[in-house]
Amino acid sequence: MNEQPLEMLDSAQAISLFMNETELVDDISAIERSFESTLRTIGVEHYLYLYLHVPFTHSEPPAVVSNLSEKWIQRYIGDGLYLYDPVLQVALRDVVPLDWSDLQRRHNLSASELQVLEESERHGYAGGLAVPVMGPGPCRAILNLPRTNGSAHQKVSGAQMNSCHLLALHFHSRVRPLLSKGDDSTEDFKITRRELECVLWAARGKTSWETAVILNISEATVNFHLTNAMKKLRVFSRAHAIAKAVGLGLIYV
Repeated sequence: MNEQPLEMLDSAQAISLFMNETELVDDISAIERSFESTLRTIGVEHYLYLYLHVPFTHSEPPAVVSNLSEKWIQRYIGDGLYLYDPVLQVALRDVVPLDWSDLQRRHNLSASELQVLEESERHGYAGGLAVPVMGPGPCRAILNLPRTNGSAHQKVSGAQMNSCHLLALHFHSRVRPLLSKGDDSTEDFKITRRELECVLWAARGKTSWETAVILNISEATVNFHLTNAMKKLRVFSRAHAIAKAVGLGLIYV
C-alpha cells in the first residue's frame, strides 16, 4: 500500500510517523528535519527547544535546538535574555502547556521581562505556546513554539495544544540523550586555537566575513572552524557555542 504524503496525514498519524522514523536515529539534524515536517502538519512553523538546569544561570546556558533566526538566538542565549524571559519562568513552574499570547495581561511583569517580550516581537516572534517537559534531577526542558507577528493573536485550540504537548514529549525523548552525551570538562573538547579565535570574534559581534579579514583567512575557513567548534562543544548554534565557551572560561570577551 502506498504511504500517504505527510501533508495528507492528520496530527495523530504525523506524530506516530515521527516517533517511528526517529526511534533509532542518533543524528540531531535528521531528527530536526522530521520534527519540522511534523510541526507543519499541526500548523506550526517555528520552534525553540531548551534543555537546562534549574535554577539556570548565565554561566551554564541551556542546550539549544531551534529553527529561529540565528540573530535572535544570539541575542536570546548569547546575551542572556533567557534569564529574564517570563515565558520560561512561568512555563517551568507548571506541567501543562502555556499559551503566552496574554502573558502580560495575566502576570505583573518586571521591566526586564517586558523587554524580552518586546525584543522577541521585534525579531518577529510574538505569542505562541510553551510546553514544559520534566527531566532527570534538576534538569528541565521547554519547547517554545512562537508565532510570527502576523498570527500572534490567534488562540491555540485544545486539539493543537494536545498535539504539541505529545510531540514535545517525544522530541525531548529523542534529543535529550544526544544533548547529554559526555561531560563538560574542558579537557574533553580539544578545540584548536584557531577555532577559539573564530568563536571569540563571533562573540564580539563580528560576522564570518569580518572575522576572515581580521584573521587573514577565507570566510569559508572561518565557517569551517566555527562548525568544528560547535561540534566539539556539543552545541547546535553559534550563540550557544559562544555562551558555553565563555561559561567554561575558554574565551574572555
